[in-house]
Amino acid sequence: MARTPSAAAFNAAHAGRFPELGKLPGVAEVRLQGDFVFEEQYFDTFDLRLASKGIVLYRKSGGPGQGWHLERPGVPEQVEPLGTRSDPPEALTGQLQFYLRGNPVVPSVEVTIVRRVSHLLGPEETPIGSVGDEHHRAEPLLADGEPRAWRLWDYAVAERGNGIADDLRDVFLDAGARPLKRSDSLLSVRRARRTGAKQAPSRLKGKAARVFAAYVGEQLAQLEQLDPDARSGDPEAIHRLRVALRRLRTALSAFRKDLDGDARRTLNDELQWLCRVLGQVRDTAVMKERLRGRLRDEAPELVLGPVGQAIDEYLGAEHRAAAEALAEALASERYFRLLDALDRIAWVGDDGGERFATKPRVAVVVRRDARRLRAAMSALAEADGGAAAGQGREAHDRALHEVRKAAKKVRYAAELAQPFGRKKARRVRKKAARIQKVLGEHQDCVVTADLLRRLAIDAYGRGENAFTFGRLHARELELAAQAEAEFEQLRRKLPTKLGGRL
Repeated sequence: MARTPSAAAFNAAHAGRFPELGKLPGVAEVRLQGDFVFEEQYFDTFDLRLASKGIVLYRKSGGPGQGWHLERPGVPEQVEPLGTRSDPPEALTGQLQFYLRGNPVVPSVEVTIVRRVSHLLGPEETPIGSVGDEHHRAEPLLADGEPRAWRLWDYAVAERGNGIADDLRDVFLDAGARPLKRSDSLLSVRRARRTGAKQAPSRLKGKAARVFAAYVGEQLAQLEQLDPDARSGDPEAIHRLRVALRRLRTALSAFRKDLDGDARRTLNDELQWLCRVLGQVRDTAVMKERLRGRLRDEAPELVLGPVGQAIDEYLGAEHRAAAEALAEALASERYFRLLDALDRIAWVGDDGGERFATKPRVAVVVRRDARRLRAAMSALAEADGGAAAGQGREAHDRALHEVRKAAKKVRYAAELAQPFGRKKARRVRKKAARIQKVLGEHQDCVVTADLLRRLAIDAYGRGENAFTFGRLHARELELAAQAEAEFEQLRRKLPTKLGGRL
């Protein structure tokens, strides 16, 4: 049997008179503390974007919990000090830019609350608990409809197990009150028309259309979830946000025949722009951590000069510049219009009842990216020949990088195609993911080695010892060679359709 909570609230909209509590067992006196009046002012856009997402942003003055409040589904409530300002603080609205997209928040509902509080006392005035009787009156400022009024009762008991909570619950229920649900609260006043992206409907014609819409919707949900943390500079959120954007680019490419060409190309360019901005922040952070780890692995007697300081100064400056560029991008009209475009393209309508031209088969969805991977493998073979002829490794390393990028696209395309053949798509994804991982390590080594070379030159120019930079550089080249050898083993086992060697 569930335990009665020590505190609970009830919807008393259809209840009778507030019950008399003085005759409850153990209650010697019901002492009125007094009546309190406080106000809540709720904020939203003119088209009620926050309400459509179940987000509540309000200012509470007077009574318990005074301050600025933000409630989001699945996220703990956040409260900021009230202060003297009349508009919501940026600490809260900054987390809502995914929804606001440059639109101002304005007062949407004003609520006046009159609360009567009474204390329950036992023998010798021992505190037992307290009860509240609240009358709410709401004035919608944006939503249609007349002012609404409702009533809430609540209790809180000092100790569990003395039975008073059970008694209070019973008398409240007998008087006609019912346990409070979220739908009984102010959210019911804020009923609003749905705005923003439409969800992929079940009426879409054809399996390919439904899969496309569902996949784009999943990535948009990722953007929605990660946007606030990416704004605060969380490295993991930035990484995952960039991955979601890459997956969106893959979806646009895989279903290019079914989308307007100009709109698709424009959207792809904008996704690429944001990926690049996110990548600059992510890559500098990863590079710094990588080099600091390499330095920790070195014996102390082999670390000559202020190597760590040079790494921190160089990459720290780059990271700060990249973080500033990201903050500017996420606050830009360009980003907000990108989100609007994603909202529109996520809705794959069934005008005329036509099906998608893309057939729902794994081979069809991954065909274009697999062809690119084969082309990248062929270009690598040509670069191998050039390197063998003494023409340098730069072209060879660039070719390996292109293979890695192509493999990554194949991996995402296979993920997209899984509903059309899970086993087949999983096999393709697994092979592409292994190539991506191995060549990702190779690319990291090459980029890190180049940075170390430049840091060594700078140190030498300052008259410092560049010995440690040289050691770290050699280590990166060694690891790059190991990664390349591992890739060659994978390459021999690849099927010809993915560019494998016969």
